[in-house]
Amino acid sequence: MYDNLVCHEDYNNNIEKKIFSISKKSFVSAIDIGAGTGRLASILSKSSLKIVAADLSFSMISTFRNKTKTDNLEKKTYCINADSLFLPFKQKSFDIAVSGWSICHIVKWNWPEWEKLLYSLFNSICKLITSESNFIIFETLGTGYFEPGLKDEKLLKYYEFLQKNLGFTHSWIRTDYRFKNYEECRNCMCFFFGNNYFDEQIFPNIFKDENNAFIVPECTGVWNFSNNQ
Repeated sequence: MYDNLVCHEDYNNNIEKKIFSISKKSFVSAIDIGAGTGRLASILSKSSLKIVAADLSFSMISTFRNKTKTDNLEKKTYCINADSLFLPFKQKSFDIAVSGWSICHIVKWNWPEWEKLLYSLFNSICKLITSESNFIIFETLGTGYFEPGLKDEKLLKYYEFLQKNLGFTHSWIRTDYRFKNYEECRNCMCFFFGNNYFDEQIFPNIFKDENNAFIVPECTGVWNFSNNQ
């Protein structure tokens, strides 16, 4: 069900546009940290000779491994079941690192010790990527919002930490969902966000496009660190 939800997200491909506007070069190798079912890894595959997708969930990474077989990505994609805090790679192994909607879980699951773990993760990732490379993080700024409206205090502290303590630059994009009908929209949204959130925040802001598809607005934050070591 999660992969089905993701398939409807960002129908305007703003995530892909953002990645390649930040890092315009082609990559020999790239890593997607907390890859889930491979959303960002699939994007990186368009400009990289080798992709590593790492996720702590065996189920998630297995789903992506199966997808690579049907998408003809199997030869250049390496899926590993691994903790983001303990990635088994040599220094300067990758030309770019990305992480989407994943590091936030490390923060929340390890509150209040999250700052120490975030420093550790940041330092290890910077060692994994080559000089002048980018570490790009995508996180939610609110589903059902036309502009950033996230109210989660823990996540907002984490986002502030990325900018003030670790030197990330920040921007945001729209990653709206598109559904062919209302039933599909409600089922997917309620499964992931719950009935109350759907009724209070998402439903009032749903609109239709020119083809009568149902659009759910969503804002996504983008944090970029350029590795100049």
